[in-house]
Amino acid sequence: MGAKKFVLLATDYFTKWVETEAYKTLTQTDVRRLEQHKGKWSEELPNVLWAYRTTKQKPTGENPFSLAYGTEAVIPTEIGLPTVRTLVVESNDNEQQIAHNLDMLEEQRKVAALRLANYQN
Repeated sequence: MGAKKFVLLATDYFTKWVETEAYKTLTQTDVRRLEQHKGKWSEELPNVLWAYRTTKQKPTGENPFSLAYGTEAVIPTEIGLPTVRTLVVESNDNEQQIAHNLDMLEEQRKVAALRLANYQN
């Protein structure tokens, strides 16, 4: 992967969804420099982002993944090593639940917006 020195961060203001891209050289104006990781920080970045995206944030009471997609994330470990949560789900029921969650997404976002406003006050 090479030694990366820079990361470009973009964050959605409301959902707090973070997108990143690592660079070897400075090619963008809004780049934050990460040091002290001896060139290996870019390899760990996807894991850090996954943890951030699936952790509830205090201001909204939701995690960025659910605000973006309307459903809770299934961690990669649960795909390879089935858990009770993934074993009891039937495909048809899962599709209905996803459709329901998407229908409720706007309401979920409105509640999160109210929590955020209350938190900021």
